[in-house]
Amino acid sequence: MGTPENPEEFVRFVANDLTIYVARDLLQKLEPGAEKQPFYLDGYGRFWIVLAEPWQGLSDHQEVSLV
Repeated sequence: MGTPENPEEFVRFVANDLTIYVARDLLQKLEPGAEKQPFYLDGYGRFWIVLAEPWQGLSDHQEVSLV
């Protein structure tokens, strides 16, 4: 695992020592003010990306914490 092959199609999020990449097209569907986004890891279950601040729209970098 590492950075995506097409990094311009993703937004990088950082939580402590963890970096995750979320597709821009998925983030475009988030309503302004959203505070979390669910995701699923095969074999591990469902988790939430909990944003450190309410969603303000697409940016190249936004701090998050994971629940």
